[in-house]
Amino acid sequence: MIQLKDLATEKVTVLQFVKDNPSCEGISYSAVEGYKNYCEPYGVSPKTFYDAWKYNSSTSADVDKNGNSISGSKKEKVLKYINSLNLSRKQKDSLYYAFGWSESKINEAPWH
Repeated sequence: MIQLKDLATEKVTVLQFVKDNPSCEGISYSAVEGYKNYCEPYGVSPKTFYDAWKYNSSTSADVDKNGNSISGSKKEKVLKYINSLNLSRKQKDSLYYAFGWSESKINEAPWH
């Protein structure tokens, strides 16, 4: 069970990130951690990450005629979005990893 101290630490982390990057209002703790662990070391700007994160969060899978989600369609849309960004291959990889996708499938990304 998460301790109150842990929740407070997470809240402070997010508040500090938003204070430093006002355009990133509404970002989650897990997104901030993803940015810091994967993207910041490769020079991806907080704004670029936030925009990609918002796109990933707001995009949904396509559905078939029965209303069922089409497997992989959301990921395909997000990968196309990432590929459209003016970033290096390593920076695009960092976004891929920040969104929690498997290293074993990175060669399926359009920039590979």
